[in-house]
Amino acid sequence: MATMTYSVHDGGRAPLLVFRADFSRASSPLLLAGEDGESSTPFQAADARHRPVEAAKLLDRWLRNNGGGCWERGAKGLVLRRRRDTR
Repeated sequence: MATMTYSVHDGGRAPLLVFRADFSRASSPLLLAGEDGESSTPFQAADARHRPVEAAKLLDRWLRNNGGGCWERGAKGLVLRRRRDTR
């Protein structure tokens, strides 16, 4: 498998969270993607049980504990999208 980029959306608006990882490798880092490029997190694919949905939840909790989450608690209708990276 290859590194994939995932994004969490609320309706059709801009993504609330964008991250990258190779979930087939336990040691693959979870990287946040943003306008300024990528930034590291303290997590790996294994921390999210190799599941992108769990990674999105984990990253949102981590960001919330550090000053701001990606979506409001209890939000409904969020959609996780993925695309294969060409790098």
